[in-house]
Amino acid sequence: METVRRGAAIYFILLITLRLSGRRTVAQMTPFDLVLLLIIAETTQQALLGDDFSIINAALLMIVLFSLDIGLSNIKQWAPRIARIVDGTPTVLISEGNPTYARLHGHASVLTTC
Repeated sequence: METVRRGAAIYFILLITLRLSGRRTVAQMTPFDLVLLLIIAETTQQALLGDDFSIINAALLMIVLFSLDIGLSNIKQWAPRIARIVDGTPTVLISEGNPTYARLHGHASVLTTC
């Protein structure tokens, strides 16, 4: 049961942390972002497994994490407000072939590619 609690806690901590940090595409990642991602993965692995490195524990964690993700996906389908909170809303940068300069402000790399 400890594994299930750890898995659920880490899932929601990562969900909240990644949501608050904003989305980035791979093209926008800096070398430090990659290092940070690797550190987070290692820290998460240690927090999830604790002292139990068995296959059964790892399998249970995978089932818990996938179940939480599927469950949250189902909740987001039924509650659009929760989907907006968890996933955010897209920012339209180009509408009908025309850039929306008010939204492009601060996105210099996008302006140079238009």
